[in-house]
Amino acid sequence: MWFAGNISWRQFRRSLGGFSAIVCKDASTVWAEDQYGKTIAQGEAGVDDASVIHSAINNCLQGTIVIAKGEYNIKGIAIRIEGDCKNLRLIGYGATLKATDSGHNLITIQKGDNATKPENIVVEGFYLDGTPDMHAISIQGGKNVIVKNCFITNAYTAGVEVTHYLGECSEDIKIIKNKIINCGGMGIYIGAGDTAYTRRVIIEDNIIDTTGVSDYVDKDGIFIDGGYDVSVRSNKIYNAGGQGIGLYGYADVVNIEDNTIVNAASAGIRGGNTEYTSCKIIHNKIFGCLRGIALTHTVANTVVEDNRIKDSTEHGILVNLYGSGETLHNIKLLYNIISGCGKQGIRVSGYHPDAAAEDIDVIGNTIKDCSLESAGGYDGIQFNFVQHGKIERNRISGANHRYNVRTENASDYVDIVLNELGDYHTGQLSVVGLNNIIRQNRGYTTENSGTATFDGDGTTTDFSIGAHGLVTSDSSKIAVKVTPVSQDAINASPCVGYVDPADNTKIRVKFASPPASGSENVKIVWYAEVIS
Repeated sequence: MWFAGNISWRQFRRSLGGFSAIVCKDASTVWAEDQYGKTIAQGEAGVDDASVIHSAINNCLQGTIVIAKGEYNIKGIAIRIEGDCKNLRLIGYGATLKATDSGHNLITIQKGDNATKPENIVVEGFYLDGTPDMHAISIQGGKNVIVKNCFITNAYTAGVEVTHYLGECSEDIKIIKNKIINCGGMGIYIGAGDTAYTRRVIIEDNIIDTTGVSDYVDKDGIFIDGGYDVSVRSNKIYNAGGQGIGLYGYADVVNIEDNTIVNAASAGIRGGNTEYTSCKIIHNKIFGCLRGIALTHTVANTVVEDNRIKDSTEHGILVNLYGSGETLHNIKLLYNIISGCGKQGIRVSGYHPDAAAEDIDVIGNTIKDCSLESAGGYDGIQFNFVQHGKIERNRISGANHRYNVRTENASDYVDIVLNELGDYHTGQLSVVGLNNIIRQNRGYTTENSGTATFDGDGTTTDFSIGAHGLVTSDSSKIAVKVTPVSQDAINASPCVGYVDPADNTKIRVKFASPPASGSENVKIVWYAEVIS
């Protein structure tokens, strides 16, 4: 035994608790011992590091394998945990695994060609440095795998990849409390395929900073291309070269919650290319990205709720079709706070009338000071080719907003109600479409009411009520209703209200007969509304 007489070595082993094997190295030698101190394998430090670690794994297949402090050169082949391994913990006790050549991952957890899935695997506590052309950790067909508390840097493609192997999906995967820095492509990749997609994934409490530093095509902080029942929560993602979090074609039943995303080159969170069974994007903080949240191409059954979006170069939230074969329906944008965006706070757009966005609810959002790219260039909320939607109970204000709310291009059956509208550049509302309802919006008066009292003289039947206070003076679009209140007004009725032809900003009342003479004896209640 290499250090039988070394008391400090014995103490170190005891401090680790129970383990099945330990791998160590010094300046000249790398070796592995079992729990009894028996040598499993040994070799030349820096040359045989990977093969000695392999020997420790293959000797145990289960239990805990500790890789002691030191820098281990991984070349020629990845550290492989394959199908025969069950209930295995690979623990880096201050260990660095560094790729010194190309063509392999640092750690591969893979179902073998003729084996069962590796199951109940934990990889924890490593410093993983670099792969010139691959991933740092690749999980291919694993089950119940946890990657946690690792520091991962300089991987060319992804810090952590989770995918299938020969049609066998990975399932029950947890990637938690890792720090992933300067990866060339993606921080974390979940994929791929329409039938072998990864199932039941938790990505939680990771820090991902600066992806996309190589020429690899995909540069998202977290890239989900094939996952079912995926939860992405409480991660911090900085400086992504693409999306902060990207959801693509084969992702479904997705929950994106409580993440912080800063300075993504594209959207903070992007979803699309599929009709989700369920997709929830809630409680995220997104600052300084090209777009805050983008739902593009085909999207359905998605809730975007209670997110904080600030200082997007373009849109706060963009929901957009780009082709006639795509669909957008059942999208709910609820109670988000959006400010300081270069273009629209919220923009929802179909492609043309035959590919409209449908059943879009924009409710309870706060949008402030957008259209910073151009004064009067963009709206607070814009609907374009939208059929059946709600713009309801939002608070919208911005001195640069072209309109606080604008609908156009065959946006029909849209309810615009109970919004609070503030500062604007061009106007409060611009509505184009059929069968839209505009009611009870503060700052854009489409209904008004009051009382009026007159002195009867026994001869006059027609009295001026005064200004109606509505947003239009087009008499063909105003309906006036008058109800007599005092007895003399009742006695002179029926009475009718109408827009003053001499001044369309005012309304009048006409009685069937002159009310009796008296002081303030003719009292009515009036109601005026915009009807089209």
